[in-house]
Amino acid sequence: MKARDVLNDCILARDYFSTAVGNGDYQQAKILWFSCVTLLRAVGHVLHKVDSQNFTAALRDTLNSQFKQWKTEDAIFRDFIEKERNIILKEYDLTIEVSESEEPVTFTTSDGYQFITSDGRELCVNMTLMELVKARGHGEGNTPLSVLDEAIEWWKSKLKLFE
Repeated sequence: MKARDVLNDCILARDYFSTAVGNGDYQQAKILWFSCVTLLRAVGHVLHKVDSQNFTAALRDTLNSQFKQWKTEDAIFRDFIEKERNIILKEYDLTIEVSESEEPVTFTTSDGYQFITSDGRELCVNMTLMELVKARGHGEGNTPLSVLDEAIEWWKSKLKLFE
């Protein structure tokens, strides 16, 4: 099925996205996020418009009823796959953002002893930690990777029904 090919490309884009996030390349991560979300929605379009041409009439009817259900009842499709794609394509908006937090880090030796200054204070520094989070919409507060993984797993289960 062509829809499975689209999903496999989405999984690859997700892996590239993960690498970009891990490298702190948030510009590349943004572009890859757009790619992942668009590919997630393309899975459904290709399943409905291309693959269904090879289905029996009964299976096409099942797919059509499933699509209606997905659009109204399945939050991952309705609130993420569909809505997020629309936010990107129609508004060019981003629902993920870099979250920064500061955390004090105490310097220690490899055997666990703390470095102490000459006046007896612990030697420490504040580190700025940066992570990418889903700032709004479906999956708000979670990592974007967890939301992508949820959608990928959802599509895998749906495609199995039609393969």
